Amino acid sequence: MGFKVARYKDEAIVITHYLEPFDHGREPMEAAFEAVQLMSNVPGIIYNLLDLTGLELSFSDPVIGMGEMSAHQDEINSRFRPALIGTSEMIQLLASAAAQQQYGQREFPVFSTLEEALAFVHSKARLGKSA
Repeated sequence: MGFKVARYKDEAIVITHYLEPFDHGREPMEAAFEAVQLMSNVPGIIYNLLDLTGLELSFSDPVIGMGEMSAHQDEINSRFRPALIGTSEMIQLLASAAAQQQYGQREFPVFSTLEEALAFVHSKARLGKSA
């Protein structure tokens, strides 16, 4: 299994660490479903921090993953607010693709580190914002 899903403390934050070897055609949805199940008893908005620093992405990897995710868009809990963690150009490509209509027009903020992503989420929580 090329991912690990864990709740962050007792907060409405789930962190998904992606690791090699990773099946880009199958495991994005498996990770998403595991996160939804893990957080099913948590009310309100949930932040899903997707740590991609453990992956070496090729150009086709984000395309395959986004295609799989968009095919099951209705199955993914709409309460989740994703954010990407990593520094490769492919992660920027993934964030740009997510904003396109065919991939659900979702905003995926990108951060270099987990600490930056957590600071962003905590600032949103203090301001009472959901996105």
